[in-house]
Amino acid sequence: MVKISQFRPFLFHTDINSVISPPFDAISQKQEKQLKSRKYNITHLTLPDTASIEEARDIFASWKSQGILKRTDDPIIAIIDQSYVRNGQEKRLTGLMALVNIFPDDGHVKPHERTFPGPVEERVRIMGLLSAQLEPIYLAVESHGIEELLRSMISSMDPDLNFTDHAGVGNRIYFIHDSGSVEKIANELMDKDAIVADGHHRLAATRKLAQSTEGYARSFWSNIMAYIVPLSSDGLMVAGIHRYVRSGRSFSDIVHEPGMEMTVSNMEKPDADAPLNVYDGKWHGLEPKDGYCLKHPEDCLSPVHMLNGILFRDTMHFQEQDFRDRIRYTHDVEEAVFQVDEGNADFSVIMPEWDRDKLFSLIESYGVLPQKSTYFYPKISSGIALNCMDTPQG
Repeated sequence: MVKISQFRPFLFHTDINSVISPPFDAISQKQEKQLKSRKYNITHLTLPDTASIEEARDIFASWKSQGILKRTDDPIIAIIDQSYVRNGQEKRLTGLMALVNIFPDDGHVKPHERTFPGPVEERVRIMGLLSAQLEPIYLAVESHGIEELLRSMISSMDPDLNFTDHAGVGNRIYFIHDSGSVEKIANELMDKDAIVADGHHRLAATRKLAQSTEGYARSFWSNIMAYIVPLSSDGLMVAGIHRYVRSGRSFSDIVHEPGMEMTVSNMEKPDADAPLNVYDGKWHGLEPKDGYCLKHPEDCLSPVHMLNGILFRDTMHFQEQDFRDRIRYTHDVEEAVFQVDEGNADFSVIMPEWDRDKLFSLIESYGVLPQKSTYFYPKISSGIALNCMDTPQG
């Protein structure tokens, strides 16, 4: 079950638009520079200079002493109502920010991507030094009633915060103080499992901090600040992450390799029904040859399994280092096409959107999926709230 609780976060008491940022691992170097030009932007804490990481602790202490950051008087949860336009259609996603119990690991919060020691240790160092959870992880739950419940609670309320984020998504934040409302939300989630949409390294770091501490510190790190949304919401997009590949070989040469087990079709434009769409200056559809999936079902669990197993591993003979060195990732189809047209990549692979039920079933059955399998949208901004160890928990 997903166990949630209220908390007393620190909130910024300055212009919200000047403090928010995308999640730390979704920020380009150019964007980081722009964000850090703002005196109180959250990136001064989430992306400190590795050469002087202790400076982040001093900045954090200064913001609290100046009253730039103040903790709430009472325990709260936050209901977050997001809206955006996609393909000309208005979309709405309503979720909540609360603490979620994650230690000891009872299996109800399910990661679906591998983590790597370096990024985990980096988050352990930053979070441990500041004694704070600086940004929420992102969880998706299989609940068909939670969104309706949250919307009913805010229907007659004015938002406490209202801003448009860096991706153009409208965010209306409502702070819920009433313990009765929180209990209703907790009961709705009590028998649900959650998958980790974003924040795998932060989750691993928080669990590591819980395991390595005792007393109040262990209690603090045993509960993580999380944004929780319903997997079934029409406002939640679960897309694939596109690849552009520098292999030193043309796609036409690769597909004529002996033993190539995928059928290639030429197309005028991407086919939404094709498992994989490839662009090398022209569009192609890719799918396993007849009978292949009966012999190798593990390579056909999803389009990303097909891509990694049949094309990259068996046809192009990629080793683990090749996956790191020769493949780049983007959420933007136009960017994937542009990289090929500019000669920066030999071909791009456009990944389809996920069927949510199949995604949850895969994670339930197989656990961890291949790296960069999913892209959840809209994201949740960092800087809305911070959970600090010196905040008494409600």
